[in-house]
Amino acid sequence: MSLLSRLPGAPRDSDKAPIDRLPADVLIEVFQFASSSFLGLYGSRNAICAVCRTWREIAIGFSGLWTEINIDVAVCFPPVPLLEMWLERSGDASLDIDLTCLFHLFTVRLEKHHHWQRTLSVLPREKVKLYAASVIPVLTQHIRRWRHFSYMVISAPGDGAHNASLLMQLPFRDAGRLEVLKLVTKTTPTAELDLLGVAAEAPNIRRLHWSTSSRSRLPANEALFPWHQLHHVSLHGNSKHVSPVVAWCTSAVSLNLLADICFPLQKQPQMSCVLPALRGLNLQCYLDGLRLLREIECPNLEILRISIMTQEDFHGMLDNEEDDDDEIYWDHILSFLFDSNHRLRILQIEEKEEMIQLDFLEKIFSGPSRLTKELYALELVLDYSDGSAHDTIRTLQQAWDSEEDKLPGALLDRYELTAFGDEFLHVGWVREECEPFLKRSVFARDVGASMEPFERLSNLERADP
Repeated sequence: MSLLSRLPGAPRDSDKAPIDRLPADVLIEVFQFASSSFLGLYGSRNAICAVCRTWREIAIGFSGLWTEINIDVAVCFPPVPLLEMWLERSGDASLDIDLTCLFHLFTVRLEKHHHWQRTLSVLPREKVKLYAASVIPVLTQHIRRWRHFSYMVISAPGDGAHNASLLMQLPFRDAGRLEVLKLVTKTTPTAELDLLGVAAEAPNIRRLHWSTSSRSRLPANEALFPWHQLHHVSLHGNSKHVSPVVAWCTSAVSLNLLADICFPLQKQPQMSCVLPALRGLNLQCYLDGLRLLREIECPNLEILRISIMTQEDFHGMLDNEEDDDDEIYWDHILSFLFDSNHRLRILQIEEKEEMIQLDFLEKIFSGPSRLTKELYALELVLDYSDGSAHDTIRTLQQAWDSEEDKLPGALLDRYELTAFGDEFLHVGWVREECEPFLKRSVFARDVGASMEPFERLSNLERADP
């Protein structure tokens, strides 16, 4: 015990507030949690430093508290001097930078909820570009420390060229620590490809999210970007142009593909490729994009998620398409599941627009089969209002009950009512091997695989009137 602590009136540990008795490493955890909340990266860290001298010293002394730079240009736009102070306090630690603009989203909300105007300050659209132009040079001074860089600033239609011009000036060759790159600019096709070529100068990128405008082509030249060194790839583009790029991702462990519809519709496979390292695939597409499954051979694939998007917006362009042709698209899935070389353990298919073929359901759930023997979990999401699909599931359940000893357990059905009043039917199974498999599969998170929502849903369906 020190002499000072023995003096009359000296503060004792028992006199301190509980928060003041926490060790520094615990306080740092609290500070990090507070800073990760919505808009917290703008205000929480500064507020923490203003509480007391002890908190200020701990916060400033821990560089990791200042390494996440999340800026929504339309809502949370720290002044440049404040940003410079954050970067100085981050020391030599690696930086995770997210520069986005959700202007249109908040504009809609502000029109409906005027009280938000008192709590959120929104940068005028005209100043968004000016702010981005002032921030990029400040961040570029620390480009050698970038570990994660995400740029999605689209304040208004036509701003894509301005965004591309800013990014084209970045010295990516100096970004030796950069592992994650996410770029959404919506600029001209030529500018998008030029920007990808500049980004290719970063020597150690392992994860790429690349989104093109609907009219853009993905690169036709493999040499434009080191696709072969990527471990995770997210691509958004025309379904016709996604295929050749996927073929180059030979080291990718996980793929997220968002394939826009392509006219004229491509019903048959356009190419073939082998992806030996691929273990997780998340495919969001229209019916025509299902042919991508026939174009890839992935012998080590363990997780497949398919989400089929509605084609309502294209009905006028699909008038010449015959309904019978839909069977071709569903056959692409069946061929992949039953005939291809893979090691699937988790399968999730979401189709919420009453487009699914009934014989497709029968083939998926008929057993015993390769799927019932090898899959740890299967989940199929359907529109509840599709009565014919519902009746088919009921018939299949009766068949399963009679052969339960040969199948992976009971065929589960779950009812979901969304906040928007939509009703969906979830059907499938979950075996006990599923949970430990997902826990040890790090790539499962990259493709959004989880069976917990399926298991949490109620198995009680709505009462018929």
